[in-house]
Amino acid sequence: MEHIYARTGSMRHTLRISVLIQQWALVRRDLGRRPTVEQYYEWWKQSERTAYRDLALFREAFPDEDGPDRIAQWLNQRADELTEKLTPAWILSVPIAELAAA
Repeated sequence: MEHIYARTGSMRHTLRISVLIQQWALVRRDLGRRPTVEQYYEWWKQSERTAYRDLALFREAFPDEDGPDRIAQWLNQRADELTEKLTPAWILSVPIAELAAA
């Protein structure tokens, strides 16, 4: 979020972009592949205009990316890693500091 804020200078834009990335990741996970913009806004029952406006904000913060898909894919992979790691036995066996770092 710090990167997004540094690029946009707006907390409102930072939150909108963060939500877009998270929502894109959920659609990607549900479909099992990269969604189209149309699939994204239909899945979330958004207007086409809102989706494209949020994607324009995304490009402002990440001009080298062609969309949120690469970051969303990374988030999904990271979530899978954490889910595998965070078993009840592991949680009960690690020091609080290490758990907070996970």
